[in-house]
Amino acid sequence: MAMTLPLAEDEDDFGDSGPGTQGERLPLTGELEGEEGIDAQANPIDLDIGLLTEMDGGSLADLLPAPTPQALHNALALPGLSSARTPNQIDNLESLRRRLTDTSIPSFLVHLPALLVEYYFDYVCAMWSSFDSDLNPFRTNIARLWSQNAPIYYAIQSMAAASLAGDFPGMRAVGAQMQRRAIHALQEAMAVSPTLNDENLFYGLLMVGSTTAWHNGGDLGLPYLQAARRFLVRQSRSHGHKSPTSSSNSEVLTQQYPFFKQCLLYWNMLAAFVAQDISDVGAADGDSDGDGDGDSDHHLPIYVVNGQTLLHPWTGPLPTALEYFYQIARLIRSARHAPPISPTTSPETQQTNPLPYDDTIHSTAHAKAQALETELLTFDVDGIGHHLPTGDTNTPANHFTILADAYRCVALLQIYHAFPAILVSRLHSQQDVHIPEHPALPILSSGMTPRQFRRHLALHIIALLETLPVTSGTRVMQPVLLAATAGSLVFSRGTPLGVAADAWAPFDAVDVEIAQARRRVSARLADLTRILPRPPLERVGDLVREVWRRADDAGACGGEEGGGGQEDPEEAFWLDVMMERRLET
Repeated sequence: MAMTLPLAEDEDDFGDSGPGTQGERLPLTGELEGEEGIDAQANPIDLDIGLLTEMDGGSLADLLPAPTPQALHNALALPGLSSARTPNQIDNLESLRRRLTDTSIPSFLVHLPALLVEYYFDYVCAMWSSFDSDLNPFRTNIARLWSQNAPIYYAIQSMAAASLAGDFPGMRAVGAQMQRRAIHALQEAMAVSPTLNDENLFYGLLMVGSTTAWHNGGDLGLPYLQAARRFLVRQSRSHGHKSPTSSSNSEVLTQQYPFFKQCLLYWNMLAAFVAQDISDVGAADGDSDGDGDGDSDHHLPIYVVNGQTLLHPWTGPLPTALEYFYQIARLIRSARHAPPISPTTSPETQQTNPLPYDDTIHSTAHAKAQALETELLTFDVDGIGHHLPTGDTNTPANHFTILADAYRCVALLQIYHAFPAILVSRLHSQQDVHIPEHPALPILSSGMTPRQFRRHLALHIIALLETLPVTSGTRVMQPVLLAATAGSLVFSRGTPLGVAADAWAPFDAVDVEIAQARRRVSARLADLTRILPRPPLERVGDLVREVWRRADDAGACGGEEGGGGQEDPEEAFWLDVMMERRLET
């Protein structure tokens, strides 16, 4: 049975807490209480609640009323299962307009929390997932839980308000307030269940932690990631110590364990580029005490609940491709001497010190990168799970096959930039090497320089992403690919269309393709900024533009292409620029 928690209420507007339940007012400040209750329990998750309250967003002089979610649930025609995204529904304002006009309820009776809850199911749920249908647990499970769980109730309102803030500035304060309320509700829930032995709390951590950048583009949400990982460790250990009298709640957690595990795989992958000391998901499964299940299931692109085989709404059928991407992110940050961002610090306090790669010093990293390159070159992007139905007409299964190829190619591009000796070796050792069944991938030719190959590979990646319409749910997984590819979209030197233009030099037709690719990247980022929450996408756009500016400035100086395993100074590496400009998101 789902746990019902007391909700934060305002001094002047106490909602009906339901029969037999007295509403309790929670202080909306940065100080959280009740930690002694957590410490008194055995094996607590030990979430640093103080870190979770360091949110930017200010306070509201007049707090919004907070009725109980059960009251809203009874009043709303809940769109949980029946309102999955309609074809080509990407206009959030049109969705909102219909909600306000296609109703017999007078406008002065429309309640903001009710509107935000409906807006989550109408629009945010689809935006937050790589596909949306009745197979999406962020629709079905949240529809089941939101009215009975305070953290989820406030989290979906926070997400809805944040997604509207780009068009309605007043929603920024509403989103920040609802975020604080969700945090307080999480604290209250942990005081009742400090071991986080509840699916509601894990969903709360996911929904609050993975969307912190929606409110503040620089907030990485790392404390929530650590807390969610500790939850997963506890669940992994419980697999080997199941009680014959286990509760129904424990059975639900056991069923959803593969789903939760893939949630952390995707979250870890995103965090690995902006924080070095992120623990591996697989390591959470039993390395500490040996009774976990290792890496046996988090690479699978599916999970099974009650006998039904399902795709994950974040990873789709791509966990293996994402795992490669994650490993490369960790390896590159380590090899380039990037300073670690710990979960207790902010990127604003860090100093970046990117260094060129040196094979003699980093032989271990080089060997790992070379092994990953070999695996990526033989990786079958059309593997298990790619043909499972999504139930979403906007996101057919073949979209994930294309995206898997894009992730594979971007991962190779990162290796070839951060470990250029690997590409030099590949170019020198083989006359013609190409990926089987992927003839569109640029051919590794002995006559091609490393810089030329990286440019062609970047063009291939953008061409792949261009085949995915902006209506595809996979758009939520594309920003990191655009940022990681931008640095290799560089112009030739000494040609009429390139940097440091030479009117007498021959034309390089690839420069036209580079210009077209840059235009496509800018257009896709503009579309994503309109559709997805604005703060993180604005940072990605700033990063891409700065990478191009530095590449063009370096090319105009007439520098020579890096060779012999050295980096090309013209290709500004996006991770270096991100850390230097503090654009982590």
